[in-house]
Amino acid sequence: AYLKARGRNPPQTWISSLQTKLLQSITASSPDHTNGIQHLLTQVKKWYKTSTQYILADPKASDLNSDYFVAYLRAEHRGIYDTIDRSDPQVLARRDTM
Repeated sequence: AYLKARGRNPPQTWISSLQTKLLQSITASSPDHTNGIQHLLTQVKKWYKTSTQYILADPKASDLNSDYFVAYLRAEHRGIYDTIDRSDPQVLARRDTM
């Protein structure tokens, strides 16, 4: 599951759309700073990929607050999400059954 930006053609993830909008905004208002902003956005993209890979490598160990688990339930198993007690995500993630 990922956040998809609305109204983008071609389709983009939310973070990619944010990057595109930021670069367009900076380029339009201050063309002299474009290279520095592009470098910053490249660094942010690298960090994002590294962070995402870390989480995906071992989701249970890296999701200490269990908020990704709850987001997964909301996105992929809405019927379960709507009927369970979500007040303590950490307890929820440790349960054997819902």
